[in-house]
Amino acid sequence: MSTTTMAAVTSLSRERGGAGSALILALRQLGSAIGVAILGTLATSSYRGRLNTAGPPAPVVEQLRSGVTAGSAVARKLGSADLLASVRSSFVHGMDLTLWVCGGISCAGLLLTLAFLPGRAEASTTAGGSTVRRAGGAPGVRACAAGQDSGFARPE
Repeated sequence: MSTTTMAAVTSLSRERGGAGSALILALRQLGSAIGVAILGTLATSSYRGRLNTAGPPAPVVEQLRSGVTAGSAVARKLGSADLLASVRSSFVHGMDLTLWVCGGISCAGLLLTLAFLPGRAEASTTAGGSTVRRAGGAPGVRACAAGQDSGFARPE
């Protein structure tokens, strides 16, 4: 994330850098909160849907459905190995599904990056002997010249 943030902020003028940084931070926090909520809901609903609740009374079932920690504690308290196995396998199933969704989102991000990211920076030498990087062959874009080459293009 820091590389992406740096690339986005360095493409802005100095006057707009603070606003751009604040916007990126707000979007990152919003995206994180929404992502946790969606993936958490997916894991919890998958856990609850897969859990074998046949047999225990209704108050025990509610404790089992509240989460894997409470479900494991209830199963141990009842001394039911089958119920404990159901709690564990339901949790693993929920995590499997959540991780597959995360993998799918990552693959979609990779495909979008490959589709929309401009070509890699190409080095060329100017008449004065200094090296200029042109991002994707775009004219007017020069690499940062503060003694360190970050690899990011900055407008001239």
